[in-house]
Order: sequence, then C-alpha cells, then structure tokens
Amino acid sequence: MKRWWTLVLALVPLAGAWAQGGTGTQGTTGTERETPGAATCVTRALQELFLSQHDAVLLCQGAESDEPVECFRRTSEQTFLDKTDILSLCSPTLSGEVEDPL
Repeated sequence: MKRWWTLVLALVPLAGAWAQGGTGTQGTTGTERETPGAATCVTRALQELFLSQHDAVLLCQGAESDEPVECFRRTSEQTFLDKTDILSLCSPTLSGEVEDPL
C-alpha cells in the first residue's frame, strides 16, 4: 500500500503540469522553478499537520498552492469543527461530502 501512495505522490506534480499544458515550471528564463501545488501541500500536511496520507491527499487534491494546509491549521485552531468538516471546508475539490473512514 505504501508503494502505491509513493507513486501517487510522485505523479501529482506531473499530472498538474500536464493538465495545464505545461512542464511544471514557470516562466521562460533561466530562473524557472517548480510550481507549488498538490505535492507541496501533501508534504506539508503530512509533516506539519500529522494527517494520514489519505487525509493529506483529500485536503490537497487539486491544490495550486499549500493554502489548504494553512486553512486547515487556522480552522482547527479557531473553531471546534472536527477533522472531516475541516477537510471539506479547506480542500479545493471537496464539496462537503467527506466520509469519516471510522
């Protein structure tokens, strides 16, 4: 199972670049850099929020930056919402239909 997630996380930046018709870099000068997106978001969610891989992917799916991580952090500190509700609120692709796996 861990290998599958590793593959998914490795392909996320490629899929985002492909969908945008690019190569995952910005600009056309020698200072090109990788665009932040779902992969950066997932990494931060795993390391800083200590979310499971499943929840980190749910939070960051479709993200163009790591803003969902900041949203999750602010919302968990400032409200009494549970994790499922925060995922629904902060994820750019979820429409409030996250089911708790427990």
